[in-house]
Amino acid sequence: MQYQPMLLGGQPYRAALCAGCNYQTPHYHKELEIFYVLSGQLELILENQPYTVTEKEVVLVQSMKQHTIVESKEDNLFLSLEIGPFFLGEAYEMTSKLLFAPPLCTRNARTELLFSMLDEIVEELRVNAPESELIIRGDLYKITAQLQRLFPIAENLSPHKQAYLQITAAEELLRNYYYTDITVSDAAEKTGYSVSSFCRIFKKVYGKSFHALLNETRLEKARYLLQDTTLSVSEIAQKTGFPDTKSFCRLFKKQTGMTATAYRQGNR
Repeated sequence: MQYQPMLLGGQPYRAALCAGCNYQTPHYHKELEIFYVLSGQLELILENQPYTVTEKEVVLVQSMKQHTIVESKEDNLFLSLEIGPFFLGEAYEMTSKLLFAPPLCTRNARTELLFSMLDEIVEELRVNAPESELIIRGDLYKITAQLQRLFPIAENLSPHKQAYLQITAAEELLRNYYYTDITVSDAAEKTGYSVSSFCRIFKKVYGKSFHALLNETRLEKARYLLQDTTLSVSEIAQKTGFPDTKSFCRLFKKQTGMTATAYRQGNR
């Protein structure tokens, strides 16, 4: 692992569209880093935890956190942003203490403003007009302010917030290992709760059981594979963590109202 020095060159920040990426040496730096996947997916490791970031998802890397990109194919496209003390000035101290838990973000009502600003940066990088730099700078300041609204400072967490952040470790387990035979006991152990406490808190936070969210995640991945690959239904069931094809087909029809084969034919 190596320390990467503060950004140098003509700009006090980094904003770039990247197509594919070779393996990086694990590193850390003072800058906050944001990866926004526009197409394909990005495989990275953050503090020894693997993450798969898919299309229209964002991963947030805290200041001084070890990370590395493991794989991004040539036809993949992602936005990479780095914002540090040289750009933020006095606002850096507070921003560097933000706790991104979990570090993966999807687009929803809570994060809509953040994603819209990222989309605007993508557009300005593509346009590359004389005024684009000013627009990008403005968006970076607004993104920083939005992150301060969305995430807590690590040292000021309330007991309720600590419990919430503790339980989200189970969501990370689910997102990264949905295709394996993970159990409620595995998730409870990951969060440090007993099974009974875990089940109660998880349902309070997410509005559904761990098993229900696990099945939703598996079905979401299965729909993607049905649309974009030629894998057979049985292969997809195996790759998304279902114990057998029959269980997969039964749940798929229950949730979507159609068979997996019919879904594939209607979404090609």
